[in-house]
Amino acid sequence: MLCCKKRYYKYAIFVCLLFGLINISAEGFLTPDKMNTIKKRYGQAAYERVQQWMLLLNQKKITNDADKLKLVNDFFNKATFVSDREHWKKQDYWATPLEMLITNGGDCEDFSVAKYFSLREMGMSMAR
Repeated sequence: MLCCKKRYYKYAIFVCLLFGLINISAEGFLTPDKMNTIKKRYGQAAYERVQQWMLLLNQKKITNDADKLKLVNDFFNKATFVSDREHWKKQDYWATPLEMLITNGGDCEDFSVAKYFSLREMGMSMAR
């Protein structure tokens, strides 16, 4: 029973993440104050990765889905693949796109989640 509860808990967190981050840039998710905090706490490289992500998300003039997909894939594929056990010292951890960028690494689902939210924010339909 505990295993099932853990599984539902994980899905509940994912759903909260899904609905909480869909409008990352439109809602002013990363204000100048939050960006300054990232820079102070995690360094210049992390700050620049997040800043580049914000620029990527705001490229809504790109209407071709293949172009969006290439931009997002190229951007996130610069990050390092790191297992959850090594990266977060946990068996399984679903990092937010921001956590992935700040630490410059993630595992399979971290890459997938980051790419999904980025493509949705750039206007790609959920059906695609």
